[in-house]
Amino acid sequence: PRAKMLASSAPSWLLLPLLLSTGVDAWAAGVTRAAVVAAGARSLLPNFGGATSHGTRSHGYGSVQMLADTPHPCRARSLSPTSRRVCSSPVCLSGAVSTQTLLRQSEVMEVLSEVEDPALLDHTDPEGGSDVVSRGLVRAVVITDDSVNVRIEMPTEAASAGAGERVRSSCEKLLREGLDWISDLELEIVRQPAAPASSDMSPLQQLASSEGLNERQASASSSTEGTETALPPGVANVAHIVAVASCKGGVGKSTTAVNMAFSLAAQGHRVGIVDLDVHGPSLPTMVSVLERLQIDGEALLPHEVGGVKLMSMGFINPGVMPLRGAKVTPVVQQLVGRTAWGALDYLIVDMPPGTGDVQLTLSQDFSVSAAVLVTTPQRLSFVDVVKGVEMFDKVGIPTIAVVENMCGLQLDGVAAELESIIESHGINEEGAEQLRALLLKPQQIFGDSHVQRLQEMWGISASFSLPLLPELAKSTDVGTPAVLADPDGQAAKIYSEIAAAVDAEVRALKETQKPALLYVSEENTVYVGLANGEQQKISPIELRRLCRSPSNNPDNLPADLKPLDFVPMGNYAVSVRWSDGHQSLLPYRSFLSNWP
Repeated sequence: PRAKMLASSAPSWLLLPLLLSTGVDAWAAGVTRAAVVAAGARSLLPNFGGATSHGTRSHGYGSVQMLADTPHPCRARSLSPTSRRVCSSPVCLSGAVSTQTLLRQSEVMEVLSEVEDPALLDHTDPEGGSDVVSRGLVRAVVITDDSVNVRIEMPTEAASAGAGERVRSSCEKLLREGLDWISDLELEIVRQPAAPASSDMSPLQQLASSEGLNERQASASSSTEGTETALPPGVANVAHIVAVASCKGGVGKSTTAVNMAFSLAAQGHRVGIVDLDVHGPSLPTMVSVLERLQIDGEALLPHEVGGVKLMSMGFINPGVMPLRGAKVTPVVQQLVGRTAWGALDYLIVDMPPGTGDVQLTLSQDFSVSAAVLVTTPQRLSFVDVVKGVEMFDKVGIPTIAVVENMCGLQLDGVAAELESIIESHGINEEGAEQLRALLLKPQQIFGDSHVQRLQEMWGISASFSLPLLPELAKSTDVGTPAVLADPDGQAAKIYSEIAAAVDAEVRALKETQKPALLYVSEENTVYVGLANGEQQKISPIELRRLCRSPSNNPDNLPADLKPLDFVPMGNYAVSVRWSDGHQSLLPYRSFLSNWP
């Protein structure tokens, strides 16, 4: 009754602490949604009336943790200290708090009710709003003096659509601008826990859903505990994950991934390959498999050809499978995480083109050792491979090799005809040699190679160029990798070199003693310490001018420029984050005099 009386006149920012002061149970018994709406606080109490794990009712913030003066029911039941720790309510943890704290919590919630994002809109309830409070996403608001800690749980699909960072930015901006008493603000944005999968879903439907991945993996792990022969699905027993990527389609990325995988297997490694191009899988065409994919409980059993384990969405659904962007992320998680890979030395990941959800999901959810980028001599492809290197740089994945396909066309097939023409027309020896040299010279139909420039920009020494090879295209069309169809051919030799280089680079990631960089602000100098004890130094401006990124302007740098962070990338380069927002990837040899 007290709450209903107040609801007719109290502003929404004042209603919450007054309701809290009546006690959680009294509130649940006496406050109705209508009373709250009458006070203009509908956005603050959108889900009133839901049961909580404590036997009380939800107080409208999706069970947001708020401090109240009334003891929490967990204490009323006199639970043991161990059981009490299970309760996450700050009421149990902190006891009673002051009215000022409650008022400030209310002010914080009022500001958070203005934080909106289109990805939060529930299309089944378009009137429900798209702010974090209306959607019941605020899980905790903890006030300590002038410090504020806010915890927000994002729905999986909204998080996959990038809402997390947008919400974080909006929260920080509005809270800083709206509440001048905040001196220290901490925002924790997490994904909501996955819900259990429906029992009537088919394996394919479960694969394309975002539900229950972690629970199923945990169940599979526990079911195989104690057995030596059966390993749980997933990548726990995979030594290295290597992503083969490009930011442009049609550059031969899948061809590179498949032949590199089979070359690694031919060199004695245990290898698997997963095709993560969900919308346009290539692996079923490039490696012919007649059997249907098998499922063992919750695990996907990969096909195996030539000692290489294979997994692709094309094996699960050979037809068209249109999926929205938010549904692609769980498919990627499960193609990698639910497949029974067993013990592998290398899992090669054939990535789709671009820098979107698939790339971010793989880099964030799995431990990727390194990346191999694939490009062509075209300038457009080169620009895109620059984006690829910078993307992997930002997520902490070193690029260890670059493969440039379609580097020229060699007309080896007409060599025999040329000799016949020389003989029939009586061409002298000097003219014949000139014709032979002209025939052997590769025709750069897509432009000049960018391999040298890539090496100079990022210090990637493992860079390879492959010409257009008819046998390579033919083997792809018939479903047999070139390295299996013609083990002694030119393509097989080049892919064998690529595989050996990738293996050496991955092994060297842990063995190479990289330089240590330190910026001393008092001297405005970057000091570089080498493993042999030698020390070199360079100014920030000089170091920045060595950056070959197209977005860097070495002639227009701020006078107060300074490096903020140094992160080693691969064996030959370091990533530098600068005070003006730019990020450089610099080869060690570009600024160290004695670097090999």
